[in-house]
Amino acid sequence: MLHQFKRRSALAICLALTLLATAGFAQEGLADADTLMALMAQDKKVKRGKLTFILMEAIGRAVIAPNVEPAPVRDFLQKKLAG
Repeated sequence: MLHQFKRRSALAICLALTLLATAGFAQEGLADADTLMALMAQDKKVKRGKLTFILMEAIGRAVIAPNVEPAPVRDFLQKKLAG
């Protein structure tokens, strides 16, 4: 149980830092795209190698985006983390 908590926490922290990086904040110490993708691949919502994102459409209203191909996500992360 603790291992799962640490993995989820690490993913949340990496994603939060990535979001800060895309907003122009310092990128020192961020994980690389491959590390982030490896963490995302462990998420319980992954089905047959495809990601599922839960996105906020508005305050209090989330939408589910299933069957997200990992390659474009990795490319996006790699580009944003490169500066």
